[in-house]
Amino acid sequence: MKILQLINSLDYGGAEVLLKDLIIQFRKLGVIVDVAVLKKLDSKIEEELLHDGIKILYLDQKSIYNPMHVASLNKLIKDYDIIHVHLFPSQLWMAVSMMISNCKRPIITTEHSTHNRRRVSWFRPIDRWMYNRMDSIVCISDGTKHSLVDWLPNLSDKVVVINNGIHVTRFSSAKPKQSKIDIIGVDAPLILSIGRFQPEKDHRTLLKAVALVEEAHLLLVGDGVLLGEMKQLADDLHIKHRVHFLGRRNNVPELIKLADVYVQPSIWEGFGIAALEAMAGGTPVIASKVSGLQELVGDAGILFEPGDYDELANKLKIILNDEDYRQQLSNKGAARSLQFDIKSSALEYVNLYNQKLKSNSSSMD
Repeated sequence: MKILQLINSLDYGGAEVLLKDLIIQFRKLGVIVDVAVLKKLDSKIEEELLHDGIKILYLDQKSIYNPMHVASLNKLIKDYDIIHVHLFPSQLWMAVSMMISNCKRPIITTEHSTHNRRRVSWFRPIDRWMYNRMDSIVCISDGTKHSLVDWLPNLSDKVVVINNGIHVTRFSSAKPKQSKIDIIGVDAPLILSIGRFQPEKDHRTLLKAVALVEEAHLLLVGDGVLLGEMKQLADDLHIKHRVHFLGRRNNVPELIKLADVYVQPSIWEGFGIAALEAMAGGTPVIASKVSGLQELVGDAGILFEPGDYDELANKLKIILNDEDYRQQLSNKGAARSLQFDIKSSALEYVNLYNQKLKSNSSSMD
């Protein structure tokens, strides 16, 4: 079985990390996988995949929105048994390519979020046409499925749910190589949050909450368009000395082990891989009460209303002041994380690939 995975780029985000981890598992299951990207970034994920011998095909038209990607895809798709596409506009360009080339290969897409900017009335016909070209649509959570089907009810028969997964042992067995004093200069209560500085991650609410939790320090891992704005907000809130912007880091498992609590304050989230990583690492999780996170965390963490920094601050104070409660949530989170191992996710995808190949073969007889 030979699969082509298509994605916009291999920047460091939830969809990209999931794809990298799945590809490694696919190879162990005997599946041949190549990756096509619309834009080359020379990212850490590209480096890791190339090091592992994965072939990366760069379509590279400078902009991911350049329709000339379709011509490149027309030349590629005939060499593969199944096409698996992630994120927009890769989904659109692949749908157009399949139509123009009259290619009969099964095409699968994964829906990675409960929300996107296309969900406005004038774009609905385009989305409907695009998704109808897919043989199966994998949603990473029940919340993602419900959101998509609410938007396009006619897709319900095509949708299946395969939860995201991680290498649980990578986080459960990690050990800190630095102390709090090494990183923040003081042995203080430590809050961790990981994610791009984008509007949907809502770092603003987290910073406002931390301003109300005296002595606690905050580690923020990631970068993005709002990084400068959030640094200014930390200054305006007079907590600059307690907020540490670390950028992208390769030692996330160690940072998780070092933190006293992990916070995911997103206003929407398809799943929440970073929160799952924290659970696997045994760090108590506080997450916003949005469908993807609520489904993931369950009763193994604490939920708060999105955007409510007063509630978040109160819950941070409770958990930071109660060591027994932290240990209880640590145990619950670690146990729940075992349900989301990447090996199980990969096996479900391979089973789906086999089903689609069998169906495609029968229809062509």
